[in-house]
Amino acid sequence: MVLLSALPAGAETPQQPAAQIDAILQKHWKAHNLPPTAPASDEVFLRRVFLDVAGRIPTVAEARNFLADPRSDKRALLIARLLDGETYSAAFYPFWADLLRLIDVQPNTQGVSNAAYERYVKESLRNNKPYDQFVRELLSAKGQAFEDGAVGYYLRDRGMPLDNMAVTTHVFLGTRIECAQCHDHPFDKWKQTDFYKMAAFTYGNEDRKFLNRLKFPEAMDASQELARADKDRRLNASLSAYYNVVGQPLESTEIHRSTKEIRLPHDFKESDGRPHEVVSPAPLYGPVADDPGLEDRAEKLARWVTAAENPRFTRVIVNRLWKKLFGAPLTDAYDALTDESKSAMPELEGYLERLMAGGGYDMKAFLGSLLNTRAYQSVAARDEYSPGSLPQFQGPYLRRMTPEQIWDSFVALVSHEPDSRNGAREAMLQSKIRTAKTASDAYEAMGAKRVLDLALARIDEDKQFTEQRAQLMMQMEKAAREGDQTGVQSLKKAVFSLEAQWEKQRADTIVMPILDNLAKQRGGQAATPTLDELFSVPSYDYIRARYVFTQFYMPGDALAPASKEQVRFEEEKRRSDWHTLADRLEIPENERAAFERHCQATMKKWVRAAEVGNPAPRGHFLREMGQSDRELVENANMKAGMPQALLLMNGEITSSKGLLSKFSPLMLHVRRASDPEILEAVCFALFSRKPTAGESDAWQQAKRQGVSSVQDVVFALLNTPQFIFIE
Repeated sequence: MVLLSALPAGAETPQQPAAQIDAILQKHWKAHNLPPTAPASDEVFLRRVFLDVAGRIPTVAEARNFLADPRSDKRALLIARLLDGETYSAAFYPFWADLLRLIDVQPNTQGVSNAAYERYVKESLRNNKPYDQFVRELLSAKGQAFEDGAVGYYLRDRGMPLDNMAVTTHVFLGTRIECAQCHDHPFDKWKQTDFYKMAAFTYGNEDRKFLNRLKFPEAMDASQELARADKDRRLNASLSAYYNVVGQPLESTEIHRSTKEIRLPHDFKESDGRPHEVVSPAPLYGPVADDPGLEDRAEKLARWVTAAENPRFTRVIVNRLWKKLFGAPLTDAYDALTDESKSAMPELEGYLERLMAGGGYDMKAFLGSLLNTRAYQSVAARDEYSPGSLPQFQGPYLRRMTPEQIWDSFVALVSHEPDSRNGAREAMLQSKIRTAKTASDAYEAMGAKRVLDLALARIDEDKQFTEQRAQLMMQMEKAAREGDQTGVQSLKKAVFSLEAQWEKQRADTIVMPILDNLAKQRGGQAATPTLDELFSVPSYDYIRARYVFTQFYMPGDALAPASKEQVRFEEEKRRSDWHTLADRLEIPENERAAFERHCQATMKKWVRAAEVGNPAPRGHFLREMGQSDRELVENANMKAGMPQALLLMNGEITSSKGLLSKFSPLMLHVRRASDPEILEAVCFALFSRKPTAGESDAWQQAKRQGVSSVQDVVFALLNTPQFIFIE
């Protein structure tokens, strides 16, 4: 246990704590007769710090600017620039998304809470929110996701409070108590009662469907007379219509605190409790801050977890960030801590904990101190780190790139805007959040009883539609059996037309009155296309009534969608930027249109891993290279395999649709090189350095054998450990 008293005064520059860290390391090396390693070259440092802080390799221009910079403090200046840039959040978002298991969609939802959660995490990184505040907000979150994205932490495990508590102790305290959910822990001191006492802090967290918040059962009570006469299931039909229109825009997006108590399980067999016994909340160790005015149990948990005096909270984040930069933690089991856990360098670990807490849990400042150390800027250790061992850290360990670093490096080689944000994805996330907020306000303003009455009024029409659709489907099946494909297609169109007409009627008779009522209360009018415009879709992808909400922007709502004028302005600005870029790159006039198409395509497809999805879709390069499926904490697969090798050798990445595109930054750079300089140009683009003597000899030999194309050398070097590893 490291005491956090006597915290060091805040250092004015990262060089001051960096020097102290180096001094502690040198003292350790001397005591163990370990010689310090040589400093890394500028080329090695440049590539390493870009991959660690920016999440990608440097562009040719970035490498040239740094290597030509004569200033003695250029490394410190580069570190500061990378930490302050947009690249920091793009690089560290996957790190946190893996820890917090961020996903896009959960079963039976449209991902409203997930969208708000992603936005919250990204904004926290961009604003450099202090780590203790970030965790405290997650653990104390309650309310609607569209108002506080932090509730996504609990909604990620909706209906599974015990599993969520196991994740909380694992991620933020490095303590694995999940085994104690079923019995006393076999390898640690935790008892089953300890687990349930911890779980009692958040067991009252419940995700609540919007219908329940509207007191939907009360609306049902008002329809009991109809229910008693419901011989033809008219009430069930009305409920179906009601839900289908309220639907997914009003999924479970809220966490509220209930008075629900947790009890020991029915098969509890230990000696310190009884089956079904009510359990009161208690922390694993140490007291919870005594605050008589604080009744919120989750808030109490948040305060205890994030307290600077908590012996594991600071230790865990220090080790996570140290491991990210140096390739190994300072402890033998940083995310499975026990009282017996050993530290490779207790003095260094204690100092780093004091530095983190004393610096207000400023993660950028902490990272800046580590990055400016002589140790980080040394030649990488060539021996392999064995998990559970106690490393000496004479330099960072040689590490394989993460799937995200590999993909983002390819993005830098293909796209002229490698750090641009995915505007389409941000608009989609914003639309989900805005739609849920609009729907919530609109239905709450209308009231459950009045909304149900609107649905009840459509019973006869819904029944008629169901019968008509069933008849058409039977006719279509008959036509299919008789081989009448013309008839099948005609009947498909008829079904489509009927369904589109039905959805439009439901939108007109249920959704529009609800939205009009809200607009009237706000003294304005909903800005939206007409229903005729919305439902004039010349395809089978007709709009659903409940999705009409996505087309509306109600006066007074936040997160307004971009207007047509804004969209047009952005498109014109992009084209202007591409013209300027084409001028700078000296693209011939007859190739300008093709260059613009390349930029347009890369803007949509070649975006940073943080902008692709949570996680990337199955089959995407990121998933094939081992990206976490986000089902478990840090679930990425960092082992190389044959499918990955085949993907790099035969996939679209190394084709004219990827790196070898005529207009990619890589190929434009190489095309300017003369034949003898091709290898040098490719090495500089991939490794930020000139080729080694061995690489030059291999290239000359390949040329003598007739293998001399640019594609050949790019392909060969991409498939070497030199590219995949962080030296």
